[in-house]
Amino acid sequence: RRRAAPPVRRMMTANINREQLILLAQCVLFGAGAGLCYDVFRAARRVLCPGRAGETACDALFCVLMLAAAFRFAIVNAAGQWRLFVLLGACAGGALWQVCLSAAALPLFLGAASALRAAAHRAGRGIQWCFQWASAEKIREIRKKVCKTPFHFSRKRYKIKTKGDKHVFIYKRYNRSKNTKLYN
Repeated sequence: RRRAAPPVRRMMTANINREQLILLAQCVLFGAGAGLCYDVFRAARRVLCPGRAGETACDALFCVLMLAAAFRFAIVNAAGQWRLFVLLGACAGGALWQVCLSAAALPLFLGAASALRAAAHRAGRGIQWCFQWASAEKIREIRKKVCKTPFHFSRKRYKIKTKGDKHVFIYKRYNRSKNTKLYN
């Protein structure tokens, strides 16, 4: 007489299929994230670093980032096993991003990259203006004003003199009262 298969085995099959479907959904999301990352780097290549060297640097950075992300995904989410549906799910997610969302997201990324480039250009011009404005004489004047009063609490005791580039702290002698000794 043969025994029937235990019901636990059917539940394990259902759990394995459910886990594989969850993993497939994670693969699709991973592929969509890779497509998003590709569009961000595509905007950066066009706006921030045009030219052959800039494109090469952006492509290399994208490849390193995607390899690290794929390695982490394979180890953590896919339990160290690359299955065919994992690869197909990631490709489907990337294709889904490119078909549905890339056309809408790329102008936003290009605008953000242009704004970042303009802000960096303005900051660079501001720093350049500061260096042109601040001559050596003005820097010395500002340093003298700032360095003369660092000890507000003891103005009576200390005086700062500058000799060349060195600052000399001089301790003044004074009497607190007629009966006290002079302090050194």
